[in-house]
Amino acid sequence: MNRNIQKIVNWNFSKLKGISMAEVPVKFPNNYQTITVPHTWYLDDDYYRGVAVYETTISCLPNWNAYLEFQGADQWCKVYINQMFAGEHKGGYSTFRIPIKKDFIQNNKITIQVYLDNTNHGTINPSFGDFTIYGGLYRDVSLITVAENHFDMMYYGTQGLLIQTDVNDHVGQVNITPKVILNKNGHTPHIVYEIRDSTKTLVYAQTGCINEKTTLTIENVCLWDGLENASLYFLNARLICDDIEYDRVELPFGFRTIHLSPETGFYLNGKSLFLRGVAKHQDYDNCYCATTVKEQSHDIQLIREIGANAIRLSHYQHPQYTYDLCDKEGFIVWAEIPVLRLSMDTDLLENGIEQLKELILQNMHHPSICFWGIQNEIGMFGTEQYMFDYCKKLTTLAKELDSSRIIACANMNQVEIANPLNSITDAVGQNLYFGWYYGKMQDYKTYLDEFHSQNPNMPIGISEYGVDCNLHFHTETPTVRDYSEEFQALFHETVYPILESKTYLWGSFIWNMFDFGSAIRNEGDIKHKNCKGLVTYDRKIKKDAFYYYKARWSNEPFVHITGKRFQKRNAAQITIKIYSNLPQVTLLINGKQTLSKTPQQPGVFLFPDIDLITDGQTKIQAIAENCTDNAVFVYTDIPEESYIYHDTNKGQNVRNWFIKETSNND
Repeated sequence: MNRNIQKIVNWNFSKLKGISMAEVPVKFPNNYQTITVPHTWYLDDDYYRGVAVYETTISCLPNWNAYLEFQGADQWCKVYINQMFAGEHKGGYSTFRIPIKKDFIQNNKITIQVYLDNTNHGTINPSFGDFTIYGGLYRDVSLITVAENHFDMMYYGTQGLLIQTDVNDHVGQVNITPKVILNKNGHTPHIVYEIRDSTKTLVYAQTGCINEKTTLTIENVCLWDGLENASLYFLNARLICDDIEYDRVELPFGFRTIHLSPETGFYLNGKSLFLRGVAKHQDYDNCYCATTVKEQSHDIQLIREIGANAIRLSHYQHPQYTYDLCDKEGFIVWAEIPVLRLSMDTDLLENGIEQLKELILQNMHHPSICFWGIQNEIGMFGTEQYMFDYCKKLTTLAKELDSSRIIACANMNQVEIANPLNSITDAVGQNLYFGWYYGKMQDYKTYLDEFHSQNPNMPIGISEYGVDCNLHFHTETPTVRDYSEEFQALFHETVYPILESKTYLWGSFIWNMFDFGSAIRNEGDIKHKNCKGLVTYDRKIKKDAFYYYKARWSNEPFVHITGKRFQKRNAAQITIKIYSNLPQVTLLINGKQTLSKTPQQPGVFLFPDIDLITDGQTKIQAIAENCTDNAVFVYTDIPEESYIYHDTNKGQNVRNWFIKETSNND
């Protein structure tokens, strides 16, 4: 029997309010829903954190070697087959499998019950975070059948095949570690390895022993070179015994080198590359965390459009196809585990270790991944010695599993510059919010220079920066925490030039590319969302700040008039601001040409003192080479009330996230 994968889509579902995981299994409720997987039980107006159950019945023969594969079950999962305990998993983001024992099978069928609990028990990471723990079988569930002899399905959720690469002067080495299960005796069991290039042309073949490391050497390899040339290879491994093929696995991989310098930043294949990055969560309007490759592909294309070259896939392991997409597109990836708040609970600490093993072993073949992130903001509420010891343990483990990548962490300004958390990993990212939660925008300059001065041997980057934006709010005079689209744009126009001027920085990641779910938030007149995204939660609207970065990063010609949603203006004269990556922009006002302008700063064109018609519409057209954009503005005698944010809880909206809350606008 060759490997066969059958998705299990149709399930019955019910919440089990008042039931704990210690009480399962229970009789399946009568008041169930019929659903399809991927599925989450989350609703904005009903944030249920508790136990729920999924049930389905499928065919399964006793002579099958069968496994249930869960690509994402949030968060604590217990599986019962025909009322018998089959296995459990703690962690909502990695792939795991449950073996179907032969004595589970009755009448060639099995009834599967999957119990899930997204309650915060303090023993499963994340135990804290500014994002929603949705709950559900939110990624694919499959029945996988294999032959008696097969690549190990139970090795940390991997395919039973580990790949690490090295390259020197276009001579590539592929180091392969197979994990094989032999249940049927035979003569000369072995593995046939075949490597094909991006055109699927066979470039190398070799036979290796089972459960022994094999190194393949390939001459004149094509490098995976990021956006310039994301060249991939494919390893096909066939398990052979007595001239019979029992199992087959294929994984993509690539050849590239990476390096960090504390003075000059990140290098890909020996070439300096400033990481123009964005961060993203996995969730999406209406389907929440239960996305598919369709939604993730759309996200990647929007990131490609803006011109970024790096993605921080926050704050947990993302679906396998997202890493595949990053490989194909050429993005540099920071991948991480959801360690966001620590305690001395041994179960919580051990869970972080297990999630790190799963993240690395399941994803080490992806050339796009250059950073393994071991923690995010664990110092928010202070630091203790056990935290330092734990981060050292995670760093050592990550290096033992994969010494070819950069081990990183994300700290924040509450962690003093001299704190040991800033010197444990290979690289440090700083989550900084000067000019929003605290301080002034110009403080980025002094903080970064001071950090580099005190830690000259530690490569530093910016792992988060940004501000919230409610697209309903607008103003001619943007100020901090007015939640206006204009302040978000001003913030990024001010801060990003500071960041790119620091030649010692290896890169920066905007927080965030997309608005995302945060069930306990109620900020800027928006509930259940963190709205720091450059694109809305439904991906339908690109905020003005999106186009600022497109002007700075992308080579695709365009012109964009800002403030289109700020249509009603209580001013006889206004400034028209344009974003474009072209050298000159011409403005037409009601069809009449004005002077052309070159940018006042890279990507930004300002046309001040534009008169508005007081008794009708003022129509604006921007022209840059073959690109145009249009906007309409209307003069009003009084300010438009709906544009103004009224803070009824002044200064308290972010108390859960940062200690200091005073801030000044530049």
